[in-house]
Amino acid sequence: MSPLSGLQMEVCAGPGDPIGYVTLNWNAFVTHLSVMNVNKAVVLRILGPSFQTNVFGNVNFEVKSSDEQHVVGTIRLDNGEFTVCFPTDLEVTVKAALMAACFYVNALIAQRRQQLLHRSHHN
Repeated sequence: MSPLSGLQMEVCAGPGDPIGYVTLNWNAFVTHLSVMNVNKAVVLRILGPSFQTNVFGNVNFEVKSSDEQHVVGTIRLDNGEFTVCFPTDLEVTVKAALMAACFYVNALIAQRRQQLLHRSHHN
């Protein structure tokens, strides 16, 4: 099991006012995150390249419906900058959770990079 597995980020509108959550779900071949509302019901999924192999270059993530049948947006990391595309009719709290997911993905990528660099320096 990955040390990154099972991590969850709470998205708040203010101190002590949660509006959603973003959870990393373990999958060895892809990055799989769940975007949830305040009741922890999954409203979107984010799928992208594995943190095991692709953490040093530009990456693209698909934002999908909760059943993973429809692509509803994208998150791109290109030269250190994130671009988020999503439908304008999404509930505002879901938009906020999706934007927060970018910070979460950035932190997960940075953590994985540090692990790989630390491992390479000790080999």
